Amino acid sequence: MHGINFVIVNPSGTSQRTKMRMGDTHARKIRRVCGGTKDQCNTGWMSDLQEAVKPSLLPMINGENTTLSRREQKTIAAWAAMTAMTGEFLDSSDEFVAVPQWQRDYLRENQRVPPGWRIWIGRYRWAQGVERWCHHVMCLGDERDGIPAGDTSQPQNTQTTTICVGDHFVVHIMSSAVAAGESIVSRWRFPDTIRPCLSQIFPAAKPKVRWPPEGTLSPAGLHYVANTFFERCSALSMKQSLGGPG
Repeated sequence: MHGINFVIVNPSGTSQRTKMRMGDTHARKIRRVCGGTKDQCNTGWMSDLQEAVKPSLLPMINGENTTLSRREQKTIAAWAAMTAMTGEFLDSSDEFVAVPQWQRDYLRENQRVPPGWRIWIGRYRWAQGVERWCHHVMCLGDERDGIPAGDTSQPQNTQTTTICVGDHFVVHIMSSAVAAGESIVSRWRFPDTIRPCLSQIFPAAKPKVRWPPEGTLSPAGLHYVANTFFERCSALSMKQSLGGPG
């Protein structure tokens, strides 16, 4: 199934459009992310980052115990951000793109995750029917961000992406490009049943992270991680559009 999740959230009222986009993601070199020609993308910084992350990523993909230093956390986070950015271009339409060009440029120029992002890694239990990739796109903001209430012409500026690699490793990525969205993303908390299954690597919460974490995400837990942020924003949007309290 292919589609997009799109919602505009405003304190004083909103309009909503909703679709869903889920499926498997693939390694694709997208020139709008890499900032060069096709050959440069295949042999440049994106390729270098793919190689740099392998020693840290492969043990987790294989379900092996490992400990990640702060430097390794940064490298994995940069790879995750790159994967989320390129994944937005799996379809040709910009309707699926929430990450602005300046954030793609920031990653390319600095090899670091842009501000306004949060990234977690975790362990999940594979089961038949589990989606390997889930991408939600929405517009979060208010008049402070120049987004009038109920204006559905505004471009999406906030995204969540959940990527399962192999049968054990999952990475969850959230980002926003506006102040209101960054505030919501920074305050997002998972419940007690989910937190033992995830470790935040950007911004780094600990100097060292042990993998696997204490818990393992069930298919239901994985669904919660991938979808609940959007569902909560959507519910808030509906309440506001009906005149309920924000």
